[in-house]
Amino acid sequence: MNMEWIEAKTLLTKVKHGQYWFGPDYNMNLYRGCMHGCIYCDSRSACYRIDHFDQVRGKKEAIPILRKELASKRHKGIVGIGAMSDTYNPFEKQYELTRQALKVIDEYRFDDALSQIIEPHVAPSSQRFEAIRQLSHAGIFCGILMTPVLPFITDPEDNIRSMVKMAYESGAKFIFSYNLSVTLRENQRDYYYAKLDEHFPGLKQKYIQRYGLSYECKCQSHQRLKQLFENECKKYGLLYKMKDIIDAYQKNQPFTQLSLF
Repeated sequence: MNMEWIEAKTLLTKVKHGQYWFGPDYNMNLYRGCMHGCIYCDSRSACYRIDHFDQVRGKKEAIPILRKELASKRHKGIVGIGAMSDTYNPFEKQYELTRQALKVIDEYRFDDALSQIIEPHVAPSSQRFEAIRQLSHAGIFCGILMTPVLPFITDPEDNIRSMVKMAYESGAKFIFSYNLSVTLRENQRDYYYAKLDEHFPGLKQKYIQRYGLSYECKCQSHQRLKQLFENECKKYGLLYKMKDIIDAYQKNQPFTQLSLF
């Protein structure tokens, strides 16, 4: 059984009135048309402009397009699937567009899956937070170094809020970020861009256009994000300035003067 493929420029459509119908922020339709033959289907309506509705057509390059769109989103949101055409039609067993798309969406939730992409050979974030929890419970002064912050990848507001909140819930005393940015130079930039091409297609060009050969690449809306970070730290009582962190851990340490004799 063969399926026709059609061109697509975008996959995610912003929902204007999502609060009235399950509350998604975006709709995603990987297929156009449906072959289930339900006699009551509203998607047959002329207003949806789906010609030959009983014929299923897949969207070309759906997964690369989805990655590019998710990488460009400033805020995380709910993605609704199959609003116009059933996303689990018989062709899904063969092509697995929905399966692949859900994996990509999961990567962009800034959870352990993302940490395994950008830090492939270290413990996942959940284990590191657990280590903080155990160290803190043992009375050890500890915290989180939230550096670097990668523009277009780990800088959404929801991610910053979540990091600060999880630091607090794990018993951290501080969370520090070097100016909410990533630094790039010489060979480091080449390697980083190669990995962007591998995992976030299209994102390298954004970096080139925005930062050129700049050493420090600050996140978009830097001042607003910086203020958000500081406000969240204050809300949870976490230290975030280096001087305050140093002062606090030095006061927390017992000090014994050494003798020369």
